[in-house]
Amino acid sequence: MTEPCKTYPSLYEEKLQTATGGITPADREDEYFVRDLVRRMGNSAVFSDGAAVALFRGERVPLDSADYTRAAHRDGDTWLLPSAFSARLGAPVPTGAQETDAADLARATGCALISDPSRGLCILAAPACGFDARDRDRFFRFFHEPLIPDVRVPVAETRQVIAEAPDRGTVTDWRETVYTTCYSPAIHLHRAEGKKQLWVANEYSQVKNWREIDTVTVLRVSDDDGQSWRETVRLPHIRWGGFFEVGGTVYFSGTSGERHAVAIHRFRSETEYDAAYIDFGCGWTSPNNVLVDGGRVYQALGTAAISAPVGADLLLRESWTVSSSLSPLLTREWFLSASGEETAPRFTVMEGNILRAPDGKIYNVMRTETQPNSGYAAILELTPDGKRYLPVQSRNSLLHFPTAVSKFVIRQDPVSGEYLSLTSIQTVKGFGDQRSVLALVHSRDLFRWEIAEYLLTDRALMNPVCSAQLHSFQYVDFVIDGDDIRMLVREAAGNPNIWHDGTHITLYRIAGFRRYLTGAERSGT
Repeated sequence: MTEPCKTYPSLYEEKLQTATGGITPADREDEYFVRDLVRRMGNSAVFSDGAAVALFRGERVPLDSADYTRAAHRDGDTWLLPSAFSARLGAPVPTGAQETDAADLARATGCALISDPSRGLCILAAPACGFDARDRDRFFRFFHEPLIPDVRVPVAETRQVIAEAPDRGTVTDWRETVYTTCYSPAIHLHRAEGKKQLWVANEYSQVKNWREIDTVTVLRVSDDDGQSWRETVRLPHIRWGGFFEVGGTVYFSGTSGERHAVAIHRFRSETEYDAAYIDFGCGWTSPNNVLVDGGRVYQALGTAAISAPVGADLLLRESWTVSSSLSPLLTREWFLSASGEETAPRFTVMEGNILRAPDGKIYNVMRTETQPNSGYAAILELTPDGKRYLPVQSRNSLLHFPTAVSKFVIRQDPVSGEYLSLTSIQTVKGFGDQRSVLALVHSRDLFRWEIAEYLLTDRALMNPVCSAQLHSFQYVDFVIDGDDIRMLVREAAGNPNIWHDGTHITLYRIAGFRRYLTGAERSGT
């Protein structure tokens, strides 16, 4: 067992206070009501006019998992539902029928049909569920809850669990108990000898009161597009690691909690590697974008960036150049001046992505911890030799970036040239750490960002403010695989100890993602 990692205990206590302080007595009462409603719901289903989801068995589910745009709607006094949902309930569907009359579905399933045209609501009420007017009011509100955006992209159905935390939802007091959770998802697409491999990694971290006490990072490889996986390597005491590739060789760069140094692993095969532990004196790694461009490798590292020639031995300290520190350029005073915000009691800049922009320059785009504010990213220019950070005068080194206070990865699409990220979006006021809504965001120039589509939201029927304290899609890493995105998610689902945990590491596919890069920002944030 190693010494606890030196993190920010006061910062995390502030996170906790912010989160729990956002739950009002009215939220608690509402949540008790919703839980009782779910218990009584049984096989009842609730639809809203124009909605592509139903409330069914206590969850929001798509009416047609093959086409998230197919919605329930009214034709006069008749309610019409996608036939895919009728088939899901076991009702007979005529061959070729695209829609089903809700009245026919009610007869086939033995449910009562409760229609409320004034609210645009239809309920297939299972026997003895005891729905009344108050229930209908609550159901209607959940369909039109602005804190839970509509999802129109068929992503949730592709969910594949890669790893599970053994202690999910079992800890009565996470401040005093050491338990294991999943952190740091990382994914890489490797092509060699005419075949494609997916490499993934995640930590199993022992934590107590937010602090990582010890960890092991596990690597897995798939040869069949993610249908099956084999564990290849375990890296004791390695955290916050990510992949990059140079000249066909896969590297995994992480932080050694035992040696307090950067751990660079160069793989000879999927199970064999050489490693070096280098103290660059400027901080820790994160699974973010590493740039290989112009004959150099660039990686953001704590308060600096490191770079090396492509042909150099990356396991040697002398191969690497360390940049100037970003700290004098990105201060609390800078943020308040650039943003116009009145306060930022908690301020940190971290977890950068190195990219080349269309203007030909190299930039580092970084997460900003600016509670209670969110929706920002810091940006600095990095000189091509990797030696100096420069302020971006035209933007005052600050971007309006659609994200909550959470890590994000940026990668460039080689086909469209657009820059992409998968970010947690804040919808609950006053809780910048919210991570229960995930979106695909994009930019043509690295400076102006828009939401393309919402991808994942908490699917359980519950109070949205309480949901934000329990559920997360966070710290997403991803690769572009032809026309699709494969994304690896640290997910807090079910009954986690706290939203910051990773009860699962999950893999999703966004099929045909470029169709969503329309340039029109989704509303509702």
